Amino acid sequence: MRHFLRYILATALVVLGLSACKLEDTYYVQGVQDMVTATAKDTFISDYGVRYTVTDDKTDRQWAPEKRYLIDFDITDRSYNITLNSYKESTIVTPVAATWEKRTPGAPILVRGHSIGGGYLSLIVAYYRLKNSSTPHRISMEYRESPNRSELNLYLVHESNGEVPESADDSAYELVDEVYSFKLANLLPSGEVRLLFLTIDQMDKDKDGNLISEEETFRLYDESITF
Repeated sequence: MRHFLRYILATALVVLGLSACKLEDTYYVQGVQDMVTATAKDTFISDYGVRYTVTDDKTDRQWAPEKRYLIDFDITDRSYNITLNSYKESTIVTPVAATWEKRTPGAPILVRGHSIGGGYLSLIVAYYRLKNSSTPHRISMEYRESPNRSELNLYLVHESNGEVPESADDSAYELVDEVYSFKLANLLPSGEVRLLFLTIDQMDKDKDGNLISEEETFRLYDESITF
């Protein structure tokens, strides 16, 4: 998918990772985060095409090739050899076409960070669940085109199976972070051009401090993208 290396901040979202142009003159950087795909037992490729070689691994070393991760690392030299401090596996999800006439909002969810590259929209999401609960929370994504096919809207869906606290200080609940990578490559036929938007049911508080869900839509690019 072309043009996925060009992005801007969407309101209230934080971009992850460093682009190659920011790294080319760097010899040592601490505490970097980036979305990557593992390609070998000691190698990650970022969504911007940067190859990281793990020369010092401080993790449990259970990460595996062909999977996607959000990694925290230190860059130790200009060749992008790195010290791997931690990793979190990203769940890969393929968006599906929306079939509803009028959208029903899902459970509230926070988006702590995002990056776009390598044919994916990657999100760090957070939601509340009951402590020690085994109830599954499902995160998915739907998409719908505008009638004139000039826009493509992505809808983040959180199915909580009823696990939604009324207030953020409810001691029975905990806030959970997860990483998801939504496949955008091949979502539309090659050569199609669209403005791209993301709609989420954002977690907020009312005047009494109770948690509420408010639908918010963010534009992900300042111009149309080509699939």
